Amino acid sequence: MAAPFMDMLDLASYRIDPSAGVILRKSLIAYFVHRSVNDDSLVERLRRNAEVHRAKWKSWHDAPSKRLSMKVTPRVGDEFDELVKKSALNKTTLVKSIVMDIGSEIVEPEEPRMMPELRRMAAALAA
Repeated sequence: MAAPFMDMLDLASYRIDPSAGVILRKSLIAYFVHRSVNDDSLVERLRRNAEVHRAKWKSWHDAPSKRLSMKVTPRVGDEFDELVKKSALNKTTLVKSIVMDIGSEIVEPEEPRMMPELRRMAAALAA
């Protein structure tokens, strides 16, 4: 995956909990998958992300790449597969679209609305 995607994911993780490092990557993606899988408006937003940002993604083609490797529980895997079907996006495009969604909700806003909930999630994961 192009490094800018990973950088955005890492920046979102840092904003949630500066001490968590990269350990929040998987949980953040799983959270957004779980949140989106049963919400048609969020599924549509993921589709739109893929359409709107495709040109930007192509511009990152020559950027260094980083590997995103995630072992997930069967539940998260099933939800991800269901989201692939509902969104009609391939797995890589879906992950990129989710990362763009994370960027628009956590990285871009000065005061992200979901930050208190995400900080509680991070604290529970750190326990």
